Amino acid sequence: MGAALLSAGAALAPAGTAAASTATESRHKVDYVALGDSYASAPLVPTQVDTACLRSDQNYASLVARSKSATLTDVTCSGPPPPT
Repeated sequence: MGAALLSAGAALAPAGTAAASTATESRHKVDYVALGDSYASAPLVPTQVDTACLRSDQNYASLVARSKSATLTDVTCSGPPPPT
């Protein structure tokens, strides 16, 4: 009897959680902060939006933020070029 009751409770939990999660997500603004090195900043990938850091507006952080309608703070930065 106890196992059957536990199974019924477990089956009901995901439905209530999903509904609450969807309602919460639709009411909150999403802020996304991206940190990283040259791999994350996507140097030399068009279009560069920060020439000092060689940051592209097509890097992973930018693509994810756009797909999620999130506000992006992108501080990814390629390191300085090696000395010549």
